[in-house]
Amino acid sequence: MADIYSLYAEGIYTELRAPGRAIAALAMAEELAPLDAHVPYRIAQLESLRGDLNASRLVFERSLRNRPSWPNTWAALASVRLHAGRYDGPFRQAYVRSLDLGEYERNVRLGYVHDYFLLADSLPPDVRAMLKKNARFAAHRWDVAVWLKALEFKDVPRLCRDFPETPRLRKRCRIP
Repeated sequence: MADIYSLYAEGIYTELRAPGRAIAALAMAEELAPLDAHVPYRIAQLESLRGDLNASRLVFERSLRNRPSWPNTWAALASVRLHAGRYDGPFRQAYVRSLDLGEYERNVRLGYVHDYFLLADSLPPDVRAMLKKNARFAAHRWDVAVWLKALEFKDVPRLCRDFPETPRLRKRCRIP
């Protein structure tokens, strides 16, 4: 068991400098513990960072076979499909499933807020509406975190325009 954790730690440690090496270390850890959902989840994240969205999608799907009730993996799968421009049934299924399993999961909701600010102008209207509805929910629950996402993307005007009913955001946006 210690080998698994040491390989996992090496993967996390090296991902910042050598994603290929980190993936190799995590793959070894996955061989030792094939039912662990965290290891393939991290591999999929690294594949996504490397720009291989298809490989990332496949690994997220494998991770879900090991832990189908984890909302973060469903959200990450939906996000990968979103970034790949696949707004089909599997995207919608992953999106809905992530929110069903993690309605109040901060990371799930804020991940979609990130996608909203990053991709909103390029999304079909129905998908943009889905992400906007999520962002509205998040803005009411975690207004400061949503404000910081808007600052990160230099898109405070969108935030103020789209969510004027949120009391603390109204104040930040200086809406009377």
